[in-house]
Amino acid sequence: LIAHDRWRREGWRAGALLAPALLGLGLLSSEMAVATAAFLLAHALWVDQGPLRRRLARLWPYLLVLAAWQAIYVAWGFGVSASGAYQNPLAEPLTFGLRVLERAPIYALGQLTPVDSMFWGLCPTGGRVVLYLSALAMLVVVVRTMGPRLAGQRHAYFWLTGAGLSLLFICASAPWDRHLVFVGLGAAPALAMALVPFVQAPAVGRWPRMVVGTLAVFNLVLAPLLLPIKSLTIMGMSLAIPSPDASIPRD
Repeated sequence: LIAHDRWRREGWRAGALLAPALLGLGLLSSEMAVATAAFLLAHALWVDQGPLRRRLARLWPYLLVLAAWQAIYVAWGFGVSASGAYQNPLAEPLTFGLRVLERAPIYALGQLTPVDSMFWGLCPTGGRVVLYLSALAMLVVVVRTMGPRLAGQRHAYFWLTGAGLSLLFICASAPWDRHLVFVGLGAAPALAMALVPFVQAPAVGRWPRMVVGTLAVFNLVLAPLLLPIKSLTIMGMSLAIPSPDASIPRD
């Protein structure tokens, strides 16, 4: 993203070659890196200059890298099948679409509040209904409060578009806050751009002040404190996996 941005804004020609190569390395590191495409598209829409058609056409090297990666991915038999936790968007488009509707608000709740999206998989049906409705209500409140402060800011649209499209990619997996790396990459600066005006010119109404104050506490105070704890939740998998693995016949 940095190499691509320097190429487009500063004319750094090496970036035109380096950026696709780095995308390829990212994909070899983790399939999550496919979300980089969300920010490349957002960059073409909101940051790059020139006719829209030409801006989008400049993304062809990245499409080539993604296509090659996906071809190798399929040919070598990677991916999942018949899994309750993961869906392949290309092989199961309908199921994936339903999972987006189900999981996107939960992931957004995990991004903006201390409520870990992992709780979705642990809740009974009644708890899921409450959690889902809470996530939708939170999104409505945040958009109505923060939206006017970001209106007309193309860089804010860039970050929000990247975060929103990244959200679609991770909906292929069961909710867990550890998947929010790329969503947070866009949500954090967008949230900062929304908070700054309230600091410079505090809102008059009690409701906007309460919403902004709550988000500030959640993201600037509680989030750093909870990060070490949340980073240890992956250890739960290392404790849970050996038992079912040992139950599988070796033949």
